[in-house]
Amino acid sequence: MTSIDDLLSGDDEPVPSPARPKSLRRWVVTTLLFSALAAALLDVVLRASGYAVPFALAFMVFLALAVLRRAVVAVAPPKLVDPGSAVDDEVSYRVAPSDGLHTATLRWNNRLEWTRDEADRFNQTVRPVLVEIVDERLRLRHGVSRDADPARARQLLGDPLWGLLAGPVAKMPTPRQLADLVSRMEEL
Repeated sequence: MTSIDDLLSGDDEPVPSPARPKSLRRWVVTTLLFSALAAALLDVVLRASGYAVPFALAFMVFLALAVLRRAVVAVAPPKLVDPGSAVDDEVSYRVAPSDGLHTATLRWNNRLEWTRDEADRFNQTVRPVLVEIVDERLRLRHGVSRDADPARARQLLGDPLWGLLAGPVAKMPTPRQLADLVSRMEEL
């Protein structure tokens, strides 16, 4: 009879063996053999249907396709771990360190964390970037500049966002207020 402890212990789970990379020599031999066999099969099929293609041409096409496939596989992005399949709470989602979106999100997270309780830091680090983004959106999407036409810009932005952009803030916006302001920025 098996106990629940025996079922839940992970001692007898098979350890995945690391994938052995194929040697280059083996790949070259199998690729040449595959290309030759595919070219021969194509030659037989085409000759049976009344067409003729030089064997060397067919061989080179299949060889080029095999090399192209190997190159595409070599530059494929790393596979991400599915967040739903994570066993450990610590490992929920792994992203390649060169992922630009991940890097930008971490940068914003660090800025906001650093300025959490200090309005001066917020005014120095976060507010100028928000002003730049809003000015660019106003210019591109509405043809308005905050400096040239402040009345129109204020009308488009609304009072809460205008208040944040007009001058330094005395009190830090709450996360909810900041989320509302960012939503308003996205609507522009």
